[in-house]
Amino acid sequence: MLSSAASALLNVVLYSQVLFKSPSTVMGYIIQSWGSTNPETASTELLRCLQEMPDETPANSCYTAGIVQLHQGDELELVIPYRPQALVSMDADSTFFGVLQLN
Repeated sequence: MLSSAASALLNVVLYSQVLFKSPSTVMGYIIQSWGSTNPETASTELLRCLQEMPDETPANSCYTAGIVQLHQGDELELVIPYRPQALVSMDADSTFFGVLQLN
Protein backbone atom coordinates (compact mmCIF):
# COMPACT_ATOMS: atom_id res chain seq x y z
CA MET A 1 0.00 0.00 0.00
CA LEU A 2 1.08 3.57 -0.66
CA SER A 3 1.02 6.18 2.10
CA SER A 4 -0.09 9.80 1.78
CA ALA A 5 -2.93 12.07 2.89
CA ALA A 6 -6.36 10.42 2.75
CA SER A 7 -7.95 10.36 -0.73
CA ALA A 8 -5.02 12.29 -2.24
CA LEU A 9 -4.01 11.43 -5.77
CA LEU A 10 -0.46 10.21 -6.12
CA ASN A 11 1.56 10.37 -9.31
CA VAL A 12 3.82 7.34 -9.47
CA VAL A 13 6.11 5.54 -11.87
CA LEU A 14 5.35 1.83 -12.08
CA TYR A 15 8.00 -0.44 -13.55
CA SER A 16 8.27 -4.17 -13.89
CA GLN A 17 10.02 -6.94 -15.73
CA VAL A 18 9.34 -10.66 -15.92
CA LEU A 19 11.79 -13.13 -17.42
CA PHE A 20 9.82 -15.94 -19.03
CA LYS A 21 11.60 -19.22 -19.72
CA SER A 22 8.86 -20.97 -21.68
CA PRO A 23 8.48 -21.42 -25.42
CA SER A 24 5.07 -20.13 -26.43
CA THR A 25 3.58 -17.84 -29.01
CA VAL A 26 3.15 -14.86 -26.68
CA MET A 27 3.76 -14.39 -22.96
CA GLY A 28 2.93 -11.35 -20.89
CA TYR A 29 1.43 -9.81 -17.79
CA ILE A 30 -0.86 -7.05 -16.56
CA ILE A 31 -0.34 -4.56 -13.73
CA GLN A 32 -3.66 -3.69 -12.14
CA SER A 33 -4.87 -1.69 -9.16
CA TRP A 34 -7.62 -2.38 -6.69
CA GLY A 35 -9.12 0.89 -5.48
CA SER A 36 -9.15 1.78 -1.82
CA THR A 37 -11.98 4.28 -2.32
CA ASN A 38 -14.44 1.53 -3.33
CA PRO A 39 -13.03 -1.95 -2.63
CA GLU A 40 -16.10 -3.65 -4.15
CA THR A 41 -15.27 -2.43 -7.65
CA ALA A 42 -13.33 -4.45 -10.17
CA SER A 43 -9.64 -3.96 -10.72
CA THR A 44 -8.30 -1.33 -13.12
CA GLU A 45 -5.68 -2.28 -15.70
CA LEU A 46 -2.78 0.19 -15.53
CA LEU A 47 -0.06 -1.33 -17.73
CA ARG A 48 0.50 -4.45 -19.78
CA CYS A 49 3.42 -6.16 -21.42
CA LEU A 50 3.34 -8.71 -24.24
CA GLN A 51 6.38 -10.45 -25.68
CA GLU A 52 6.76 -13.01 -28.43
CA MET A 53 8.55 -16.13 -27.26
CA PRO A 54 10.44 -17.80 -30.10
CA ASP A 55 10.89 -21.56 -29.81
CA GLU A 56 14.64 -21.38 -30.40
CA THR A 57 15.20 -18.91 -27.52
CA PRO A 58 12.59 -19.55 -24.83
CA ALA A 59 14.19 -17.14 -22.31
CA ASN A 60 12.81 -13.69 -23.06
CA SER A 61 12.05 -10.75 -20.75
CA CYS A 62 9.05 -8.47 -20.88
CA TYR A 63 9.56 -4.95 -19.42
CA THR A 64 7.07 -2.13 -19.05
CA ALA A 65 6.93 1.20 -17.20
CA GLY A 66 4.63 4.18 -17.02
CA ILE A 67 3.35 7.10 -14.98
CA VAL A 68 -0.07 6.55 -13.41
CA GLN A 69 -2.27 8.15 -10.75
CA LEU A 70 -3.22 6.17 -7.66
CA HIS A 71 -5.20 6.93 -4.52
CA GLN A 72 -3.68 6.46 -1.09
CA GLY A 73 -4.33 2.86 -0.05
CA ASP A 74 -4.68 1.43 -3.57
CA GLU A 75 -3.26 -2.06 -3.91
CA LEU A 76 -1.22 -3.12 -6.93
CA GLU A 77 -0.98 -6.55 -8.46
CA LEU A 78 1.10 -8.05 -11.27
CA VAL A 79 -0.91 -10.81 -12.95
CA ILE A 80 0.24 -13.36 -15.50
CA PRO A 81 -2.94 -14.46 -17.31
CA TYR A 82 -3.71 -18.17 -17.21
CA ARG A 83 -0.66 -19.89 -18.67
CA PRO A 84 -0.20 -23.25 -16.91
CA GLN A 85 2.99 -23.94 -18.89
CA ALA A 86 4.65 -20.61 -17.97
CA LEU A 87 8.08 -20.85 -16.40
CA VAL A 88 9.20 -17.61 -14.73
CA SER A 89 12.65 -16.75 -13.41
CA MET A 90 12.42 -15.65 -9.78
CA ASP A 91 15.92 -14.13 -9.70
CA ALA A 92 15.77 -10.54 -8.37
CA ASP A 93 17.83 -9.18 -11.27
CA SER A 94 15.53 -10.64 -13.94
CA THR A 95 12.00 -10.46 -12.48
CA PHE A 96 10.99 -7.39 -10.45
CA PHE A 97 8.27 -4.83 -9.77
CA GLY A 98 8.58 -1.34 -8.31
CA VAL A 99 6.88 1.98 -7.59
CA LEU A 100 8.42 5.45 -7.34
CA GLN A 101 6.30 8.29 -5.96
CA LEU A 102 6.70 11.52 -7.96
CA ASN A 103 4.80 14.01 -5.79
